[in-house]
Amino acid sequence: MLTQPLLLKDGRRLLALQIASLPPSGDRSGDTHALVLSAPLGVHLPFGARLQVDDSVSLKIVFERCDEAGCYAGTPLTRNLDIAMQEGSDLNISIRDLNGREITGRLSLLGYSAGMRALRGESLQLPGAGS
Repeated sequence: MLTQPLLLKDGRRLLALQIASLPPSGDRSGDTHALVLSAPLGVHLPFGARLQVDDSVSLKIVFERCDEAGCYAGTPLTRNLDIAMQEGSDLNISIRDLNGREITGRLSLLGYSAGMRALRGESLQLPGAGS
């Protein structure tokens, strides 16, 4: 599982983005990973979360459940989103609080490709290493 937190200036966690492997299933169209966003309690659930890779791929995901630790939104990691994240530099995430104020944060995608190779069990190419 890959995890990247989005922290506020005071160091508190605003969001966390996780990418996890999905169990094998014959009814998926090639999606083998899911993207899960965890947010604190107090998010405006109907707004969901909006994700945008640089100025390209964007999508809205809905919050599916909340518990005492926060609220969770998820979506399959499609090939288009995966490629955009591999080629992109930033993932912009927007949520709203209960007062309707939009809160936007940016996660760096630096290291995303290497992390996904590791998650998929592919061998990593180290700089300076032979082929």
